[in-house]
Order: sequence, then structure tokens, then C-alpha cells
Amino acid sequence: MIELHILRRALSALVAFLLGAVGLLLAVEAGNRLGGRDQPAVVDYPPVLDDLSDRPWSDDAVRWSAVLAVLLGLLLLYAAVRRATQPLMMQSNGDVRCEIPRNEVERLLSLAAERVSGVRSSRVKVGRNTAKVTATTRAREPGDLPRDVQSACQERLDALMLEQPLKTKVRIEAGRR
Repeated sequence: MIELHILRRALSALVAFLLGAVGLLLAVEAGNRLGGRDQPAVVDYPPVLDDLSDRPWSDDAVRWSAVLAVLLGLLLLYAAVRRATQPLMMQSNGDVRCEIPRNEVERLLSLAAERVSGVRSSRVKVGRNTAKVTATTRAREPGDLPRDVQSACQERLDALMLEQPLKTKVRIEAGRR
């Protein structure tokens, strides 16, 4: 399956090209009329209009054109409504900038949290400004575990050198033995 961002870009380019071509055609024809010429400059419209007005709605070419227009419209609507892929976060180190996907930041923070002694598993959700870390432990009393997880995640975030710093919120869930 084609990735959605490639489909959106292709459809956007197609629509932009078609709108640009129609706009250019209209500008040339308007300039031609303003220049005092009565004959069309690019397309001879009367024969085209006569041919289109003579075609009944039941004609196969008309039906297929309508079906194609509806399918293209539905495809454009789907591409516009479909949830976008997760945005990238920017890393910078002096003159060097690179992008890192949010799900990769989530994975790295989850690994950092799971390296803390006493953490069995973790889940991370990165928002615009906050990384929410949920760590699961077998201990009934977590003690300093939230602080240790917070510290480990903050060290990992500092090492990533993100342009927009993230705050970490840590929640500890006591698991069953």
C-alpha cells in the first residue's frame, strides 16, 4: 500500500498542476480578448461546446467522466480527513539539524525507563511539550522509583538535544507478583 503522505503529495501536485494550467489558460484567453481579438488563442471553444452539448447524459464517456470525477473527489476527501502520520521532532547540535520521529523518542524513553532497577515495563506517550511515562513495577511501595525513572528519562532527553525541550511526567503502577 502506498504511504499516505506520498499519496497526499501526489494528489496535491496533481491538483496544483491542474489549477495552474486552468489559471494560465484563462489568463491567456483573457489577455487575448483584452487585446481585441475575437478568436480564441489556445482552445477553439465553439466546436468543443457544440460536441459537449450534443452528448446525452446516458453517453458512456459522460458516465465514465462523472465516475472518475467522483472517485477523485472521494480520494481527495479521504486524504484530507485521514489522520496524518506523527510529526517529527527536531534535534540540533550547533549547525547540524536532524529529524527524529515521535515514536522513536517514545521508544528511547521507554528503554531508558526500563533500565531503571525495579521497573518491569513502561509505556511512553510524547505530546507537544510533555512525555508521559508510565512505568510498571512489582514492588508494592515504589519508594524513590519515580525520581529514578524521571532522572533516567531526563538524561535520555538531554542526550537527544531536542530543539523544543520536553517535560516528563512519571506515573508508577504497582504490578502483581
